[in-house]
Amino acid sequence: MPVPDEAIRPPEGIGWTVVTIRPFGGISIRGRHSYGWPFSTTAQLRQNGDFWFSRWVQRSSQFTTNAGHIVERGGVRESMKGLVHVAPDNPASPLSGRLFWDLRDGPFGYLTLRSSRYVAPAPTESIFSFPLRDGSTVGRVHAVFDDLAAEPRSTSFLLAREGRRVVATQLAPPLTEIAFRRTSTPRESGGTFRGDVTSLTSGKREPFSGVILQNENLGVGQLGRGVVGTVTLTPEQ
Repeated sequence: MPVPDEAIRPPEGIGWTVVTIRPFGGISIRGRHSYGWPFSTTAQLRQNGDFWFSRWVQRSSQFTTNAGHIVERGGVRESMKGLVHVAPDNPASPLSGRLFWDLRDGPFGYLTLRSSRYVAPAPTESIFSFPLRDGSTVGRVHAVFDDLAAEPRSTSFLLAREGRRVVATQLAPPLTEIAFRRTSTPRESGGTFRGDVTSLTSGKREPFSGVILQNENLGVGQLGRGVVGTVTLTPEQ
């Protein structure tokens, strides 16, 4: 077997995906790798509640992490595959399984699934569960940005009601923008968030994105593009 290049490592951090199951068992899967690049695939639900997740791509360029930064390397064939079980009546873990990840002639590893069913809230309700507040304030969210190249940074922002919407206000550095998608459209899935944060290493705005795990009252996702890391959102205690 070829000796793997030690500089090439499996993705670090948290990737995310949204799995949509249609009435006749068709499944669409969209998400982002932990290093920030998008992917999508489809599957078919079996009668026993399983489906086979399989995705591979021949990239003209390969992107790996080095001290938290994206490094471009030569072309690569990358694959993710595994059996996933669907248990819609199990709110703690509606999807379970592990995905096998590998690069041709390179490293390999397992990706562990962590799942939650998403139910779109009413227009004036937040996608997080907060204690009751006054008529205009929903609650504060604590955000932690863990850059693999730097110390974790934390901040908070306020979710407030504006008419029939709940919006993020009072953003504090390093957070520069954040938006939540509450309901699904043909092109976008509900229960996701995205935004920008200022990088400590470059001083530039870096994008992040993720999903809301309603059963844990938690948002998880990843920084990706110029830097690699994770982001977590929780109601501020």
